[in-house]
Amino acid sequence: MQINQDAANEGARGVRKYVGPVTVAVQELDGWFSYNMAVETVRSKHDITCHSKSRRNKKKKIPLCTNEEVDMDLSAMDDSPVLWIRVDPDMQLVRSLDILQPDFQWQYQLRHERDITAQLEAVAALERFPTAGSKKALVDMIEEEKCFYKVRCAACHSLTKVIFTLGYFYLLCQIGLLFILGFQCHVFVIRRSPCPFGHFQKDVWLLCQFKYLQTK
Repeated sequence: MQINQDAANEGARGVRKYVGPVTVAVQELDGWFSYNMAVETVRSKHDITCHSKSRRNKKKKIPLCTNEEVDMDLSAMDDSPVLWIRVDPDMQLVRSLDILQPDFQWQYQLRHERDITAQLEAVAALERFPTAGSKKALVDMIEEEKCFYKVRCAACHSLTKVIFTLGYFYLLCQIGLLFILGFQCHVFVIRRSPCPFGHFQKDVWLLCQFKYLQTK
């Protein structure tokens, strides 16, 4: 693991080099483990010892830091037993972080991490990975009724960016429009309501055009 302090290295105004311990939390196949890394320079490398062995099982119950076990589909991960990594999870440092990890690790973090801050970090990070897997992870969180509403709202915004980056504008406006209408009706509309949807459909169409023009 490598920790870089680019702003301090470039001499950014108002930024000082940090020297001291940094907490790193690693979610592995066999559980959640915490490490304290000693940071002394603007660029430092650290070794993390994995406690889990890589498994080929496609599905497995994974123990989380909350002492609960959840079923995970592990088909998307590589040979590494690390599911996701968090830096300074308790937010003890007054620093902004930019964590770099593969897209499937962000997807696992979004779906299974119970901390709201970690979920919001994963939502923002998935915008950089416009793939079908990212789109599905965001849709799953939007449809998850137990998820905090601000995380679901953020997932909606990130989903629009992922969809338009994938070049799905025509599909979204033609076929995907029906999905949006059906999803909105499922979440927000009272069943068997006689309310007409003509104006609502027009509003969704205008919203699609507006978002498309923003990407140009």
